[in-house]
Amino acid sequence: MVLLEKEDKRNFVYLLPLGDVHCGSAQSDLKKFEGYLDWAKRERAYIFLMGDLYDVVTKDGVSDLFDCTMNLQESKHYLRDRLRPVKDLIVGAIRGNHEARLMRYAHCDLIEDLCDDLQIPYGKLSAVVRFRIGHTPRKKGNETYDSSRINYLGYLHHTRGGGATPGGKVNRAAKLSEIAEGMDFLVGAHNHQEAALPIDRWRVHTDASGSARLQKDKVFIIDSGSFLNWEDSYAEEMGLPPSHTGCPRLRLDGTRKDIHVSE
Repeated sequence: MVLLEKEDKRNFVYLLPLGDVHCGSAQSDLKKFEGYLDWAKRERAYIFLMGDLYDVVTKDGVSDLFDCTMNLQESKHYLRDRLRPVKDLIVGAIRGNHEARLMRYAHCDLIEDLCDDLQIPYGKLSAVVRFRIGHTPRKKGNETYDSSRINYLGYLHHTRGGGATPGGKVNRAAKLSEIAEGMDFLVGAHNHQEAALPIDRWRVHTDASGSARLQKDKVFIIDSGSFLNWEDSYAEEMGLPPSHTGCPRLRLDGTRKDIHVSE
């Protein structure tokens, strides 16, 4: 686990937890993936890479070795070239279970290589991210300066396992609260479901003087979705229900503490 920080003085920012692209799979919707990258570049939205960017098909795996649209080297070039124009917006990256396949076979970390190529932070298995959004004019003597206004904390993990039902899948992301406390959002991947569940948590807040108050905080439990189409996929073969493809968009307000999640 690593701590990553980002400061932005805009009145709001967006965050896209992009993952489960499975580049190289015949079912990967790369056109839709590229659409999200174009939107992020246009809106200056931040990106966090959630793992399973690569499909990493092996002869002993469940995926069809002869159904790939790109080999692994071609996938590496594709992702590097598509992500380079938005590299300054990428907060960090973690690896998923598909990248772990190659770690077991050859101790080769594809996500670490990608991060090195793009010069972006690598969180390995999970990361806590801290956003400081907005600005408040302050005075020091005769000088006026801006200080960041709103803090947001999030914990992101690719996760493993999970249920076959929508509720079971969300439960896996909810369990991330057992690892990192005090978060404003918890994001899991892996299960290919796109979902966002707001819950309330009572917390004690203290100000600079030491005074304490009880406050009800909104916390989002999020599944980050995928870009893998259901038709002719392993999911269809196993009789699993189709999931909507895409990625949630988190809007972090810089004028007051507030998160909204949309598709």
